[in-house]
Amino acid sequence: MVYSVWFDYKQHGTPGKHIMKIKIEYLDDQRSYLLTILYRNLLKGLFGILLFDLVLFLIIPYRQGLHNQIAKCSIVDEGA
Repeated sequence: MVYSVWFDYKQHGTPGKHIMKIKIEYLDDQRSYLLTILYRNLLKGLFGILLFDLVLFLIIPYRQGLHNQIAKCSIVDEGA
């Protein structure tokens, strides 16, 4: 979790996201950037342990995990 929060905060995405040329877009301007990152990654860890997000990942349009929808984030192409 520390790895993911650090890269998301400092470089706006982990090295894997940079390789795949995608980035996280934050949709809630009212909330702190760091708080949004922490919230998103906490949910990602919780849902990952429960395998809940993995199952939903296969049926949710645009392959957005539930952790992104709850944290009000979206994964987009870097060119978008």
